[in-house]
Amino acid sequence: MRHNSLSPSVSTPSLQRVSGGNDTTSSEAPYDSHQPKRVSTLPSSVARETAMANFRQSVAQELRAGTPVINNTGRETPFTPMSLLASRETEVQRNVDMSRNILMSQKEADGQRREMQRREKEWTDRAFDERMRSGDLLGVHRQAMRKMQKAAKDK
Repeated sequence: MRHNSLSPSVSTPSLQRVSGGNDTTSSEAPYDSHQPKRVSTLPSSVARETAMANFRQSVAQELRAGTPVINNTGRETPFTPMSLLASRETEVQRNVDMSRNILMSQKEADGQRREMQRREKEWTDRAFDERMRSGDLLGVHRQAMRKMQKAAKDK
């Protein structure tokens, strides 16, 4: 009797659920891991084809209706309406014009700065020449020469 209680009977409902309810012997199934049957969660091919057909039909209706498909990703799409393309083109042209104006004003400012430096250098050179000719710097020149000659003698 004890031997019968240790060998499970497949006829009990709880064991039928665990083993899958099939009457296989150990010779037919060498290993039974008692795992549940796997069921695919993917939709059937008919359901998938129906969903794809509905999607294609809705896209075709939107294209026929002319409703714009606008993505906020910033990428260009072939469905962008012409009014948006024209305003985009205007904006790009405005940005190019602004950049050109900024560069031109920078170039002009650089030219004015160079002209001011040239005039200032010209003025200082002219003032130096006048002082040399008038003799204002003659005394300064003599003092500098005396210092140089004295330094040469002391060596």
